Amino acid sequence: MLCNVLCFFYRSLLENAQIVNSNLFFKKYSNYNIEMKKILIPSPQLYSNAADFLSELIKCNKAEQSKFSYRIIANKLKWPLSYIPDVIAGRKAFTLLRALQFADYSKMSSSDKERLTWFALLENENEDVKVFFQKKLHLTPNDVLRPAIVLKDADLYNTTAAICSFLILHKRRMTVVEIMQGMYLPYLTKSKVSKCLAEIEKNQYLVWDSSGRLIENNANFIFDNFNEQDGKPFVNIELHKESAESFLKFIETPKAPSTYHSGIVQIRKGQFMSVALQMISLRNWLLDISNENISSANTEESHRLMQFDLNLFPVTDIC
Repeated sequence: MLCNVLCFFYRSLLENAQIVNSNLFFKKYSNYNIEMKKILIPSPQLYSNAADFLSELIKCNKAEQSKFSYRIIANKLKWPLSYIPDVIAGRKAFTLLRALQFADYSKMSSSDKERLTWFALLENENEDVKVFFQKKLHLTPNDVLRPAIVLKDADLYNTTAAICSFLILHKRRMTVVEIMQGMYLPYLTKSKVSKCLAEIEKNQYLVWDSSGRLIENNANFIFDNFNEQDGKPFVNIELHKESAESFLKFIETPKAPSTYHSGIVQIRKGQFMSVALQMISLRNWLLDISNENISSANTEESHRLMQFDLNLFPVTDIC
């Protein structure tokens, strides 16, 4: 009887301590955006495999609660006590069933739940499935948030990227007049187009044969600005103004097919990284489609260039 009373008293103290520690944790670590009944959960969006995710799960909880153990999670989910350390050590696979159990119990968002299932599919016995999800899960901020090409004249960046795309579409050298007539971008001028063509030739972003047909594509322009609390932009924010001008021209003189989506959404401070990575993942998916089309296009009439914009920025202060 006395033992039961003491155990109950100890559990009460532990639960109160966890609540206090949980509140302190969210002030200290903004990247952790899910709480599973007083167990702190890292955002799956920041990891590319189950071992790293579970390892950080244990580490961050131990930092806040010295007596925390993977056994607590195993008991809550009715998993074998050795399962988590076995996954971390690579002795066991993180299965799809375990991923769904964990996501459902912790009430993860649909995007986080999806990424957790990717961890499981990464260890699939089928090699094609494994390779596919290895490609999807390579995404990290450091992988994608850097411009592949940096021009000394920043004003030429958008124009050079656009012209390269246009020339790749047509697979041949084109004159300034042809480019001006074929593109709807408002920031194009004859002077800019001439300078950009010179940059393309000088730096061999595109290489042509003697008849002016495209034989090599080295153009890889990325438009990323990524600002977190103390983050620095990877591409000058001025570059996005020209993209905004293009969008305004589209609004004034729309062309089909096209799509437009905008709105105001509520995002917790700790969710920013997770949401941003999802947006970058979508951007990369669009780029993958574009690259596949570039490599498989047979005729210049079969494809067209389209502009996309994925932006997320605050319109209020933190409440």
